[in-house]
Amino acid sequence: MKRRAMAAGAGASAVGAATAVTALVLGSVTGHAQTGTSEAFGISASGLIPIEPTPHVVSEDGSEVTDSSFSVPEDASDLIELHIQPVRAADNEAQVKQIDATVLPEQLDLVATVEDLKCEGDSSSLNHVYVGLGGDEVVNIPGPEGTEEHGIPGVLDVTIHQQGTTEDGDYTAQGVVIDVLGGAEGAVEDGVLPPELIDPLNELAGQTITIGSVTCGGPADDGDNGDNGDNGDDGDNGDDGDDGDDGDDGDGDDGKPTAPKPTPTETELPVTG
Repeated sequence: MKRRAMAAGAGASAVGAATAVTALVLGSVTGHAQTGTSEAFGISASGLIPIEPTPHVVSEDGSEVTDSSFSVPEDASDLIELHIQPVRAADNEAQVKQIDATVLPEQLDLVATVEDLKCEGDSSSLNHVYVGLGGDEVVNIPGPEGTEEHGIPGVLDVTIHQQGTTEDGDYTAQGVVIDVLGGAEGAVEDGVLPPELIDPLNELAGQTITIGSVTCGGPADDGDNGDNGDNGDDGDNGDDGDDGDDGDDGDGDDGKPTAPKPTPTETELPVTG
């Protein structure tokens, strides 16, 4: 759907690549894949509309996992509309094909679309991002390569193609992260926003929405934990079985050597899951 651009003049200085906004803390939206796993999710949110990552897939052994089913809290079902194509995780790669989200469709019409976000190893690509507010275009970027920051000062912070690492050191990227600041009064006075958006924006203040996230955790473990099965004991405990007794002590002993007492070993196994 083609949408009209934000008004010129004051609006032009409020949007576009030249807009500087406060960067979001990466830790609040990153994935958590362990080494040897990859993962992807379509949407997550906190604030008035809380949404756990959904749909959410994790590949722990390198096999491909896909899902397009999603869920939102029942009391938030009227506050957000979602159209989600499958998300996918595989061996050191992950993909979010397309997510369309509309927040407060009747009052605010905050729209976000992410198309074809994917990571492979420690790099990612993103085909297209669109963000609109009240029927006006805020961001419309094909193929952003690096992280870009846009928005409406005091109203929205919009971070495109956010990239970084998780606490575990895995590469991660998000399609778009939207932080609703509220504060629409100033934008209305400047003619950037219509007055009818003040109340819904103030109601949504503090809301953070992440559309599309992929995390690549390195190639899957091949199952070799570095132990070749040799614990350094060749079975010879240093006793050649000859203790000076020829085995005939006259008491009926057949002279067979006594088996050595087993020696316990400690093996550290990798923790998975």
